[in-house]
Amino acid sequence: MVVVTSTTWSKDEKKNDPAVSVDEVAISQLLDKRTAAKLNKKYDEADAFAKELQGMNVRYSDDTKMWYATGGTKNPAQTSPVKVVATKNGKGLRPMNAYELKMKERQRRQSKKNAKKQKMIKASKISKITKFDDFKSDP
Repeated sequence: MVVVTSTTWSKDEKKNDPAVSVDEVAISQLLDKRTAAKLNKKYDEADAFAKELQGMNVRYSDDTKMWYATGGTKNPAQTSPVKVVATKNGKGLRPMNAYELKMKERQRRQSKKNAKKQKMIKASKISKITKFDDFKSDP
């Protein structure tokens, strides 16, 4: 069993939201407990600590051992809505991933481009018919 005795986490002052007041000691303890749980391969406990930290709007990086507090979403109207698609079995919805969003946007642009092209073709056919009728001679 591995025991973490010293606090190895530090607060990232650059990313920290100064408007949010947090209990730094409690956050450091939770991060240490989460680290110890991960080292002891108790991943369920580590996930529980991670959820608790997320509930406190605390973000952290295991690589740099830095953490910071965020204010959460200040205005829900400013957040973009989550785009969803039907699941394969058609019984529910799931959020679209970045690739799907990119492909959806590409399809939208392509269909807009095709519609514009069709409109131009139709306009050119009409103008050709009009020009032909102008030059048609009646006996």
